[in-house]
Amino acid sequence: MFEHWQREDGCDWGIPEVGVSKVTGRRATILLIDDSATERTRAVGLMQRQRPTWDVLSAAGAREGLTQIVSNPIEIDVVVCDMVMPDMDGRELLAEISRTHPNLPVIVISAQGNDQIAAQSLEMGAVNYVPKRSLAEGLVPAIDEVLKSQKELALSQDVMRHVVSNRAVFVIESSLEQIRSLVNLTRTRLVSLNRFNSESVQSLTAAVRESLLNAYYHGCMQVNEVPMQHARDTYVQLAEERRNGSDPGNHPIELEIQFDHRGITFRIRDNGPGFDVDQTLEQINATASDVDRTDRGTGLQLIHSVSNRVEFNSAGNEISFTRLMDDPG
Repeated sequence: MFEHWQREDGCDWGIPEVGVSKVTGRRATILLIDDSATERTRAVGLMQRQRPTWDVLSAAGAREGLTQIVSNPIEIDVVVCDMVMPDMDGRELLAEISRTHPNLPVIVISAQGNDQIAAQSLEMGAVNYVPKRSLAEGLVPAIDEVLKSQKELALSQDVMRHVVSNRAVFVIESSLEQIRSLVNLTRTRLVSLNRFNSESVQSLTAAVRESLLNAYYHGCMQVNEVPMQHARDTYVQLAEERRNGSDPGNHPIELEIQFDHRGITFRIRDNGPGFDVDQTLEQINATASDVDRTDRGTGLQLIHSVSNRVEFNSAGNEISFTRLMDDPG
């Protein structure tokens, strides 16, 4: 990763990799939402054993969990929710939390553990995903990571509001986990800049997520030769089969984030074959009103809807999109 920072007074800060002490404060509050009483008891027990300083709340379903989020007098720091519940599934729950509490991080747990679930949780905006078979060793570290990120965000916001220019370049491997980490970092950076409202932070984070997932599936795994050729569930399964069937090799994905007083630009590139941009955009526009098209093309539509400018390179394996600063008024 390369990163360059400049202060308002023109001096360089360099790479901000300085160590900071943890912020002390109230006990962390974790809300677990799972319709299985057995799984709730298990998960609550392991959190209380491994982190006795946490306050752990539980809810027997999504709607009960939403009620606790709204009515609990203590602010909830992290939500842990099951992917499949009878009253409301994980996708609906995350959408509602995202709408009402956009800054509340959610970790998804599921009895299934495969790329399909990992991709779904990433697409839904969850900050992490832990298979239930790995709860004992994976859940508490995942929550620790979120809490640490929140503390670092609180410390960085006062500094970041003075930044007038910043450029960062990240090169990651073709991995859903690395994509998830980069999406979380992007969201944290957008929040810490304090130049965009919560709705813009959500939409820009989603646009970056869609671009990175397209780079992974279309560019690295080459399972969706033409965007919109398959619905996402179909090519996620194809990608998992390809990854497990043979060594896919190392296909890097590059993300560049450039920020100044005018706005922010994201550039995402992969080393895949690219696609015919004009033809794809024509397909998307032609099917914009087709209710049966599921999620095909919605990633590009989302990117266009949240950006002031969208550009592709001639090969179709690089996208850049710019969002101007939100009006402070």
